[in-house]
Amino acid sequence: MRYKRCPRCEINFILHEEELCTVCKKEIEQGLHYEEENNCAICGEQIAEDEIYCQDCKLEIDKFF
Repeated sequence: MRYKRCPRCEINFILHEEELCTVCKKEIEQGLHYEEENNCAICGEQIAEDEIYCQDCKLEIDKFF
């Protein structure tokens, strides 16, 4: 499998054939912006102010790197 960064947020990794990450798709559907909230950039779960990802998503990301 090949991965690339989401072209909209440039944070999340997606499969090469996908257009947007799930977070960006959700934001577009709901008119949200993750920068305005303290949510995980991948799943949207609420996180600490200085974090980008929740613990579960960090573990998933670490599997790829």
